[in-house]
Amino acid sequence: MDGSSKPGPVKRPGFILSKMSALVEWFGRWTGRSHYRHPLVSAARLEKDSTKPLVLLVTGSMIVSDFFDAIAARLQKEGFRTVVYQPPDLLTEPLEVGARNVGEAVETILAATGDEKLHVLAECNGGVASRYWLQNLGGHERVDRFITFVSAHHGTKAVLLPLYCGVADVKPGSAFLCEMESDRMPEGGPPVTSIYMRDDEIMWPSTTSRLEGALNIEVRDPGVKARAGKRKPYPVHHMIGAVLIRVCPVHLAGFFDEPFHDLLVSCLRDDPEVTKRFDGLEIEVS
Repeated sequence: MDGSSKPGPVKRPGFILSKMSALVEWFGRWTGRSHYRHPLVSAARLEKDSTKPLVLLVTGSMIVSDFFDAIAARLQKEGFRTVVYQPPDLLTEPLEVGARNVGEAVETILAATGDEKLHVLAECNGGVASRYWLQNLGGHERVDRFITFVSAHHGTKAVLLPLYCGVADVKPGSAFLCEMESDRMPEGGPPVTSIYMRDDEIMWPSTTSRLEGALNIEVRDPGVKARAGKRKPYPVHHMIGAVLIRVCPVHLAGFFDEPFHDLLVSCLRDDPEVTKRFDGLEIEVS
């Protein structure tokens, strides 16, 4: 066999990258579902007491339900009934699918409790998906008050490699975001509050969370990052969550910060004028 008949080099990099991509996708799906709680199971445990407001807590991409446990416990002490809802997949599926899942969860919960409406408190991509449901799929008729925190409503420039649909949807200029920008919350929709962190490591710029017509709250308290950095161990039991908390302590600090919990209670319980006078954190309200 002469030199001209030798086989060409094997394209190892492409093979390795394809395997790594498959591994990352599997890991994303596995971690994102490790603490999934079906809303019907959660709702069945609630007391049927219409005097206690019902709050649906919606997680973000790869943020499992136990992130919300501290917030849920605080709200329960304040007289709220809570259901923590982790959408099946806000990472590898489009956020429109996640929005429809949120809507189905709401209908399941309301049917189980007998309530006509509930409050929605949603984080990160959970807030974006929930907003799509309210704004584009008629969900506004089922919600009394809508609060999001650290949600990329206008996209985040932190998206450099949109490997997954849920990430690509919050890349600035995506078709998903353009569709939402072209629409507005229907008339008669619930009051909307958007809370965001000035020093957020994932929301670039942090003002991407601001919504027209909403009560926008910018948390500027430097103590948030300091308190987040000191909180160890974290009550989160999956690997990627533990990594994210250490890499992005400000983005996720609201889950574990007591003054931030005070702010959430104020937003759920009081009228906007009371929230504007909130003094538990260094905040700017517009």
